[in-house]
Amino acid sequence: MPNSSSPLVLILLSVEHLSPERRAEIGTVVDAHPLLRPGKVGQDPPRTRVGSTLVPHLAQPDLPLFLFGGEGARTEESATWIFELEPAWIVVGGRGDAGEVVRPVSSLTIVIGPERAAALGAHGLEIFLGEIGDAIGGAYGCIFPEATYEQLNRWYADGPARPDLSWGLGSVYWMQYLGPAFVERRPALAQLERSTTTPRGAVIHRATEQPEHSLENSGSPLDGEWRAPLLSALGEDVILISLEERDTMPSLEHHASFDPGRVGPPEDLVRRIREDAERRRRRREAEYDRARTRRLRLEGRRTPPHVHGMAEWSTNVDADEVPHFWRTLRERLAPEITSPCAGALGREIANTPTSAGDRVTVDSPHGPFAVAWWSDDEESLVLTLEGPGDLVERWEDFFEAGR
Repeated sequence: MPNSSSPLVLILLSVEHLSPERRAEIGTVVDAHPLLRPGKVGQDPPRTRVGSTLVPHLAQPDLPLFLFGGEGARTEESATWIFELEPAWIVVGGRGDAGEVVRPVSSLTIVIGPERAAALGAHGLEIFLGEIGDAIGGAYGCIFPEATYEQLNRWYADGPARPDLSWGLGSVYWMQYLGPAFVERRPALAQLERSTTTPRGAVIHRATEQPEHSLENSGSPLDGEWRAPLLSALGEDVILISLEERDTMPSLEHHASFDPGRVGPPEDLVRRIREDAERRRRRREAEYDRARTRRLRLEGRRTPPHVHGMAEWSTNVDADEVPHFWRTLRERLAPEITSPCAGALGREIANTPTSAGDRVTVDSPHGPFAVAWWSDDEESLVLTLEGPGDLVERWEDFFEAGR
């Protein structure tokens, strides 16, 4: 039975379509655990009493909802709920600036006072986490002592210090809800000691007997023998938070695929995104054709120099980084290329379509060199500098110092 003096925090993250029917299911689960049912609803006073059931309050379209207290609670801090339940479709940049529609992550946070946690017991909290996690279509969830926030803030002082479905879970916590996408990728999760499987196919894993045990031996997010079983099943790359894209985490679409009532984005939004992407593609192609035609015409008026030396430097850049690259190149190596030709070349590189590229040789006070580029995919370019070793080394130092 939890006996920590620290309140417990329950966090659930979901990307499911939370329809009115799904919200009603969530309310029904909460109603079955009256010790955790909030007492009032509303963002600012006056607040409305929840009464005997949460269901009609969750049916309200005005979200997020902030619910406070509990039945018989004298202070709001006894049990605080924060619902952010209706993930709306939003547009984000996709490959080649095409754009894609995604649902942002919904969250449910509950702060459970020590007395309520003790009354429910570890088993009761485990049951509730499984039921509410299944009802909300959870992708991931956890329960931990509120003091764990201090550890997270210390471990991740320069970044997000909360569980995240894209950047990492942050640590192994006292108890966790691992949605079906995690279980499908890591079937060993269901075989761990202190793991149970929910009707939806998620796994509940309690890492220690009592929550306060999870505050011991925590010099890092991976420390403590009690973390080892879950850590071995998931891997460090899933646990540690890092603002780098990784394929070890299930994608948001993978999580959403387990929603049997999944609803796709509105057709008019998808159509608009496709039309906008097509207009941008045509503009880029037209700009590329104009710039390349002009550059080749101006190139015909000069004799390209012969490049001596086999040293090479290359990097991947986004198209919007090309102006910085070209500006720095002209400032630092002073290639002998006319301004109209240089401008056309910069625009040509920036708008190069996929699986296209070229190579241009120029002279400079430091000797002749070549600039080559290739559009490796719809998101980035490979830029290469070829020439004498001392020139390439000089450029590399300048470029890296200015990034």
